[in-house]
Amino acid sequence: MLCVSTLRLEWGVEFAAFCIMGVGFYMMHNCFQLAASEIAPMARGSAIALHSSFFFTGHAVGPIFYYYGLAYLGLTATLLLAAVIIAVTGIGGMYFLFPKKT
Repeated sequence: MLCVSTLRLEWGVEFAAFCIMGVGFYMMHNCFQLAASEIAPMARGSAIALHSSFFFTGHAVGPIFYYYGLAYLGLTATLLLAAVIIAVTGIGGMYFLFPKKT
């Protein structure tokens, strides 16, 4: 969906894409939070605190990365790179946080 915004379509299409991305981020965050609470049941408070710390650190560092990406790479390359990073994060979380039980 982030790749859709690089096409510079009309605002209604981009609005829908950003709404879908927002739901996707919400779902990914909830899965990561669930996994963090189940990783160490005896230290659940510490696991959630560490998860929250990384969550808010990402919110603080993200605009800095976007600033340099937009300044040096341009809009399309920055958004495509962000899309790849988000996809790798989601797929990595799927395989490593919730492995298939055999």
